[in-house]
Amino acid sequence: MDRVWESTPNRATATVLRVFFTHYLGFAAVAVAAMLEAGQTPPQPAAFMKRTTQVNIRLTHEEKAMIAAAAAKAGFKGLADFIRTTILDRVLFNR
Repeated sequence: MDRVWESTPNRATATVLRVFFTHYLGFAAVAVAAMLEAGQTPPQPAAFMKRTTQVNIRLTHEEKAMIAAAAAKAGFKGLADFIRTTILDRVLFNR
């Protein structure tokens, strides 16, 4: 991580990057804690399991809007992680 700071053009940029990443990690920890309290399983980091298979589905505009609203309400930033987590929770844990 220190290499990132050393390779920045100046000290001010390095300070901004350091503050940003510190806050980002804090927000990520809060998001994971909220998911755990809600009984959800946070998605595994991409580096944990290399995802190589893709599934495509067709939705109506209304279906996509409902799924997007549910994902946002649950704290997900994207549909893929929400759908993956929701389906795997149902299949693996009967939630």
